[in-house]
Amino acid sequence: MRKKITKRKKEIPVSTKNITGIMISSGIGFITIMILTFIASLILSKSSALTSSIAIYFIGSVTIGSLITGFIASKKCTFKGFISGIIASLPLLFCVTVVMLVFSHGRLIPETAILYVGIIVFSAIGGIISANTKRRK
Repeated sequence: MRKKITKRKKEIPVSTKNITGIMISSGIGFITIMILTFIASLILSKSSALTSSIAIYFIGSVTIGSLITGFIASKKCTFKGFISGIIASLPLLFCVTVVMLVFSHGRLIPETAILYVGIIVFSAIGGIISANTKRRK
């Protein structure tokens, strides 16, 4: 009789190192988004650019902030880059939602869902990029 071979499922380790890494990466990503949005608003207020281009600058800053969030989370956490990027995007989603609710007087537009998907996807991409880069010794 043969023994039945079962694969063990890998569990995501919950440790203070992982939680701290996720919170630090989300904080750095959020600060990046705020700084880039502030710079874009300064540029737009000094130039004669259209107000519709504000959304383009905001989406660009969110994309860069999400990539940075996933990249840092993958370096600081012990689990895989894709997973760490997605998990790190969740606190970032919360922070972006709170700021959007404050500045829009409690109303969110339907296009916000697209922004949320973008944050998750680009955080995961940042995590994958970070996991595939060589670590310096």
